[in-house]
Amino acid sequence: MNQDYRLTVTSGGATYTIPIEYERKKRRQLILRVYPKTARVVFSVPFNTPDAYALDFFDRHKLWLEKQLQKILPLLPPKHTYLTGDVFYYLGEPLPLACFWAEAEGAEIAGGGILLRCRPDTPAERRRALLEKMFARLLPPLIGLSLARLLPLCAPFLSIAAPPLVKTRKMTSRWGVCRPFKNELCFSSRLVHLPLWLIDYVVAHELCHFKFLDHSPSFWRLLEKITPAWRECRRELDRLDTYIDV
Repeated sequence: MNQDYRLTVTSGGATYTIPIEYERKKRRQLILRVYPKTARVVFSVPFNTPDAYALDFFDRHKLWLEKQLQKILPLLPPKHTYLTGDVFYYLGEPLPLACFWAEAEGAEIAGGGILLRCRPDTPAERRRALLEKMFARLLPPLIGLSLARLLPLCAPFLSIAAPPLVKTRKMTSRWGVCRPFKNELCFSSRLVHLPLWLIDYVVAHELCHFKFLDHSPSFWRLLEKITPAWRECRRELDRLDTYIDV
């Protein structure tokens, strides 16, 4: 069993190949988890578990896993084609993609849509990479503006000696990570697809972790002082989570 283990599932007349994310962690029990919004499957195994036992556990739960995926897969949004007519979100707004065949590759937002320049034979993965590069370029200034708005609001409640170092990277299971001892914040590249008020919520959430590392009642009380509508923000994040991606 390894990280590229896959499960083939048939649902609604279509056949899907689902990768199983296999991980060994410091834990007590074996856990097979399905994320219904994305059909992501994680098999988490304690460090000292024999391989044979882990495989037996997976085989015994394979039928259950297939039934769960058969319910989830037909409800997922269609996969991106990276061709004209495809749709991507920027700041909460769906933007149509228009492909223009050109030697000089690139992507930009213009005229209420996304313009992608590439050769006719450019493969889908390369087109995806061009779009990711464009979105990655757009995100840091947005986070900078959010921090500029929020740091003064947080000042009465948080002791942050200097503006935190900000990083961005691909993350699918988290919107952000706070590392208070490094004075560092790391955000998912997917934030660029959210409306500004939700970017502010994610930034405020991570700033509150400078005082409370966990999600204790004290943490939520602090967050409510900075973002009173945090419950609505969480619900909207959950709703958008399936749709915003590249």
